[in-house]
Amino acid sequence: MVDLATAPALADTDMSSGLHFLMVDPTFHDHSRAGGTRGFDVAVRLIAAGHRVTVLTTTLGFDNDGTKRARDFTVGGVLVRARPAPRAPGWSLARSEEGAFGRWATSEMWSVKDVDALILTAQPWGMAIASALYAKVRAIPFFLDVRHLPPARPPANAAFAARMGGAWARLMRRLSLKLARRTIVASPAIAQALAELGLADAKRVQLPVGCDVGLMTFLPGRDNALLRANPELDGRPLVVWAGSFTPARNVGGVVALAAALQDAAPQVCVVLCGDGPTKADVIRAIHARGLPESALCTLDALPRNRMNELLAAATLVLSVPAPNDTASDFFDGLAAGKPVVVLGDGWQRTLLESRSAGFGVSLEDPAAAAREIADFIRNPDGLRRTSQQAAALAASRFNIDRLIGEMRVGLEALIAGTPRAEILRERTLTAKRVFDVVASLAVLIVLSPVALILSVLIGVKLGWPIVVSHARTGLKGHTFRMLKFRTLSNAEDSTGALLPERERMAPLGKFLRRMSLDELPTLLNVLIGDMSLVGPRALPADYAAYYTLAQRRRHELRPGLTGWAQVDDNPDRSWERKFARDIAYIDQVSLGLDAKIIAKTIGMLLRGRDLDHGGQTPLPRFDEMIARREGAEDV
Repeated sequence: MVDLATAPALADTDMSSGLHFLMVDPTFHDHSRAGGTRGFDVAVRLIAAGHRVTVLTTTLGFDNDGTKRARDFTVGGVLVRARPAPRAPGWSLARSEEGAFGRWATSEMWSVKDVDALILTAQPWGMAIASALYAKVRAIPFFLDVRHLPPARPPANAAFAARMGGAWARLMRRLSLKLARRTIVASPAIAQALAELGLADAKRVQLPVGCDVGLMTFLPGRDNALLRANPELDGRPLVVWAGSFTPARNVGGVVALAAALQDAAPQVCVVLCGDGPTKADVIRAIHARGLPESALCTLDALPRNRMNELLAAATLVLSVPAPNDTASDFFDGLAAGKPVVVLGDGWQRTLLESRSAGFGVSLEDPAAAAREIADFIRNPDGLRRTSQQAAALAASRFNIDRLIGEMRVGLEALIAGTPRAEILRERTLTAKRVFDVVASLAVLIVLSPVALILSVLIGVKLGWPIVVSHARTGLKGHTFRMLKFRTLSNAEDSTGALLPERERMAPLGKFLRRMSLDELPTLLNVLIGDMSLVGPRALPADYAAYYTLAQRRRHELRPGLTGWAQVDDNPDRSWERKFARDIAYIDQVSLGLDAKIIAKTIGMLLRGRDLDHGGQTPLPRFDEMIARREGAEDV
């Protein structure tokens, strides 16, 4: 049992390796409570495989310390965040609490960091849309775990509100199945029902309840606390049924069978173990038949980790099929190595009889069923052989470690096929491109009067053309023409050759470069997709032949008007430092980093600092520098 008052918080737990699964399961609990532990069984085996699991749940399966706020703790290595919730009759969440839990879990999941996959139980179904949105934003796969049959369609003569509510619920279920990357189904009956709702076979992952042989095995020599507390059961042939008393299960038929067994085999005692909304009705039926406790004994529900005490004392185990085929009585009986008797027809009966691990009887004639069970109990060799076959079936076909292991491998493959980092990067680049278009267009419109005035001044002071273009290397190494305002005049010497650049640089040109106003036309390059507002600096196309393989990575993104290398405060302004900053930006690109670079760029411009040189001596041309290093003398 987990005591919420003393359990460690999530922050105190090491979460350093493997994939991180987020599970949303309102009835999650460990083996210290009664009821199915499918979520816990999956979680602990994911952890055993090196993964991490965080579960959002309620306090149904744990000791509540009386507080009204969610508590964080660990159980079996699983990180649990539980919302306080009252318990309904049987092992279930009160319907009034389903909506409250859904709203809480929908909000809470956003606080869980570094999630690689989301697994959502189908209750409540309405959470699927919010879960799919969460998975989409986080770029992770979303898996739906369906453990129960969908409710039946309201009859045609039902009230209008009931029919509309049923139609809405069916729509939500269909949408949930469509949004989930895969749907994990607990039984063939559920698979068939979901197929009728449109679930394709390719999106279905079959995961039966399975047989936990280790949990259900009672080691010889151990003290059986159950028999010690109920000595009247010790040494007698016991026909055991353990499960949930619900209207969907014919537990009343077991009472009729017990009455018939009193005549066919008085030494046999039928044991009913469990709780649920119909248990009181069953007890009244027992009293109405006048059955003594020596013929039929009822026990409170046992924790999962004590079920082996009851099953160890059992001669055979009854399985009362549920409509959804997920009842654990069948699997637990096999796991304990006990013959299983199915009350009715179905795939369980067919399988047991084909493998000689049990048989089926019909409750339409309780007396005939009782005689068949009594004859079976009187055959010790048959009991032994059937027990061996049951144990073999549990260890092979329904071995829970193998079943969950196969599912885990499938989920791992799906997650590996959904590279989260690549999806997030692509999403960042898409958002970055949208921002480039919107921002460049807005700046061009706002500064169009400034651009018009500068065009006139350039035409008068520096000559024609007003806008010049230069060959630059862009995205994926493609060459484009980068547009700029002219900053040099056409002054020539006596021979007609252009004067050196420093002699053609007029005061207007110096002003344009210092304030980066010469790059206003470059916003057109940003708008049409040649460049970005932030990125590696656009360098002359002549440099491309001299880059190393690592330096060529700077072309994995569009070149930018400004970049990390331009706003770097480090006094080392070498080419190597600039390229290192460009590659670092390529690897860490994000909208937040772009915002910081843009803010720093604006600050530098307001202080009149040159973005290219930062007030230091300009670097030599990169191609000339590399050529000299390689021994060239004519550069």
